[in-house]
Amino acid sequence: MIGPILMRYGSPAQQARFLTAIASGRQSWCQGYSEPQAGSDLASLATRAEHQGGHYVVNGSKIWTSGAQHADWIFCLVRTDREARAQQGISFLLIDMASPGITVRPIVGIHGWAVFNAVFFDNVRVPLQNLVGEENQGWTIAKSLLEFERLKLARIGENKRRRARVLEVARTRREAGRPLTERPWFRLRFAELDARLLALEANAARFIRRAQSGKPAGAEVSMPKLRGSRRLQLWEELTVDALGPEALPFDAAAWSSAGPDAPTGLAAIAATASSRRFLARGFTIAGGSSEIQHNILAKQVLVLRAPRRAAPGKLAPQCAARRFAGERRMAARRCSHRSSPSEGISMTMSDMTIEDTRQMLHGAIGMTQEYILGQYVKRLALAGNLYGGVEQHLERLAAASLDPPASVNS
Repeated sequence: MIGPILMRYGSPAQQARFLTAIASGRQSWCQGYSEPQAGSDLASLATRAEHQGGHYVVNGSKIWTSGAQHADWIFCLVRTDREARAQQGISFLLIDMASPGITVRPIVGIHGWAVFNAVFFDNVRVPLQNLVGEENQGWTIAKSLLEFERLKLARIGENKRRRARVLEVARTRREAGRPLTERPWFRLRFAELDARLLALEANAARFIRRAQSGKPAGAEVSMPKLRGSRRLQLWEELTVDALGPEALPFDAAAWSSAGPDAPTGLAAIAATASSRRFLARGFTIAGGSSEIQHNILAKQVLVLRAPRRAAPGKLAPQCAARRFAGERRMAARRCSHRSSPSEGISMTMSDMTIEDTRQMLHGAIGMTQEYILGQYVKRLALAGNLYGGVEQHLERLAAASLDPPASVNS
């Protein structure tokens, strides 16, 4: 995440110092955003940085910092002007994790793994040249970074690795005397997740192309974050269900690949399956909760208004049907302003229904390839025998991944 920010806002000296090391993987970073009293309300952060000679002196703390115990550097939001409005007094600093005065305390979760950390700053001296952009303008940089973070949190690679784990389990497990890959419940769930992963990857590729062309990702980037984090949870749930009772134990040695007693293969998957499932529950919170992502999409992408509340004893000023009709027209106009089909859904106002608008708002799939795929599958279902039912198409997708290739007679 920090690489694109340095390319956009960093000084030439910062770019020369950090970008090569970041790209080569020699240098690892963690993110210093959330604080004990500043999570979703990030602008209320209290970690402060004060001028002393040629340095900033940083005091405060950060929490839920992923990988801080392993990181070389931390990019950090700090308050440099306590008199200014909340967003206007924040700056963006790069801090060496080896600096005196930094303490990292791992937080062990219910899954048994220290993923997150609390990071404490006690009179940490940071050179002035480690300021990114201008002083008190860090909020703009922070919001820009969230675009890259949310695209990363589509977790395409992580979803694919979970898919591979599910396949490994399914190909070695049997249920009721049959291989798990032949059980209808497993095939249906696997095929559905596989189809949605294909749609997620295609949608993420659209945002990558947009970033490569120099355009901002925009608020729409909340969509792949939403869908990718939820898909990851569903893969972990499928792994646990496929393993059955074997997924119940926890083996701490399986978290580390070192040591002669560390399990491998299916044993390692079973030993950590339940823990991974618990860990995945946090993915719809980390990086901005799903509820916040829905609100961003509703307000900034679909331009939907919050429903007005009626005063006690009085009728609502607008009934629900009329309100949704107005929101439908607004969403349709939003879509019609898109410059190309890849920038939005190809849908006229007459095609849209109130249910379409509800799906856009509550499912956050209004302008994604996944929405188009869903509409396509619905049309297949309506066509019936002409094209085959949805179950038939999902079965074909399952067969492509789960069934052994047919032998070819020469």
